[in-house]
Amino acid sequence: MAEKTTNGKPSRITIRVNGKDYPCYPTMGAAVGFNELTGRDIENMKGTSDFSKYVYCCARSASRREHVDFNMSLEDFCDGVLIEDLNAFNAQMVEANGESDSKKKD
Repeated sequence: MAEKTTNGKPSRITIRVNGKDYPCYPTMGAAVGFNELTGRDIENMKGTSDFSKYVYCCARSASRREHVDFNMSLEDFCDGVLIEDLNAFNAQMVEANGESDSKKKD
């Protein structure tokens, strides 16, 4: 679960993999990692498979940044993330970006 700062926004976004929380947020390293993995920039992501690869790159990069052991393959990562884990991660990302239901397009 995301830790809160005094302004109410998450200071640390995490994703649960096999019952353990890992830091997971966009970094330049994640963008580079996605490009190296797929041959495409993040602006050209297509579908769930690319999204999964990008989230994996975010977790791998954020873990490296925070000196957290992250020794798993893409397949192990994806197998370890349940849909409720992904929903919780998405909710943290929305909150961190200051988005809400009232800001959604009609």
